[in-house]
Amino acid sequence: MHIQKLAGHFAALIAVMSHVGKAECKTKAIRFITARLNHQGITLPQPVISAAVEKAFSYTNI
Repeated sequence: MHIQKLAGHFAALIAVMSHVGKAECKTKAIRFITARLNHQGITLPQPVISAAVEKAFSYTNI
């Protein structure tokens, strides 16, 4: 799955978690995406994943 699409899906899911702050949501998203990619045998640098998460969150209004 394309990293941006994965980040977008995850950002949308955690948008409903109002009890979790934005920074914590981003951290959870980065961990989730990193784990999913690693499970598929894909390794990306942390800045690439962080940028994808940041972009996804910019569309969610969290």
